Amino acid sequence: MIEFSADRINRAIATLSHIPGAAPSAIANAINRASETARTEAARKVRESYYIKHGDVIGAINIKKATPGDLAAAVIAKGGPIALTKFQVTPRQPQPGRRAPVIA
Repeated sequence: MIEFSADRINRAIATLSHIPGAAPSAIANAINRASETARTEAARKVRESYYIKHGDVIGAINIKKATPGDLAAAVIAKGGPIALTKFQVTPRQPQPGRRAPVIA
């Protein structure tokens, strides 16, 4: 979980006080940027253990973005099993009646 300290938020509000509504927008943008970075890093960590394409991992991770009215974001990874053909396997295409083992 990524948390922002109150003193940093107060400093941002004070710095942007001359522009109406700028502080919540800037904070929401920062939260959204942090959630995008968290999704990318999670995909990198998964790829360290498994041979799978980056896009296939990113597709399973959804982000609920922050807005100026709701300064909270969520990074959610969920889904069903990933098809074996998405990994490095031999043979690359399913072959009915194959006697040799499938290697993954």
